[in-house]
Amino acid sequence: MLVRCGFAIGEESLIGLMSNVKAPYNLNSLTSSVARTALSPKSLLKFRSNLKLVLLERDRVAKRLTQLDFVKRVCESDSNFLLFELEKNVDAERVYKIMAAEKGVVVRFRGNELFCTNCLRVSVGTKGENGAFLRSLEEVVKGLK
Repeated sequence: MLVRCGFAIGEESLIGLMSNVKAPYNLNSLTSSVARTALSPKSLLKFRSNLKLVLLERDRVAKRLTQLDFVKRVCESDSNFLLFELEKNVDAERVYKIMAAEKGVVVRFRGNELFCTNCLRVSVGTKGENGAFLRSLEEVVKGLK
């Protein structure tokens, strides 16, 4: 089950203004219940454990990407994804399309974004998912050469 629940933290006067324009009862009981459960001590322990795994995997994937001769740079990240630039002789958009169509591995092409020429973005997953991504990336790029 996927539930989105946003919140705001700010000065009392600002929160008051925001409350004046929000819809009444904009949080249904299911979302409220799931959010309360997610913030329970037991759930927060699980979250912290999962966070450690994601951070370890992010660092492992970033390190491996920097070792690949066709990766020009890997941007620093404080999130659960990595942005990396491919060398000019490798078409990132083609890599993106082939990985999705032939390998079933989804990365995001970011080459149309400002300062992201020839860049791809990958979300950090499990160790197995990340391994599949790295293997597929190497296979696809090798096939393009």
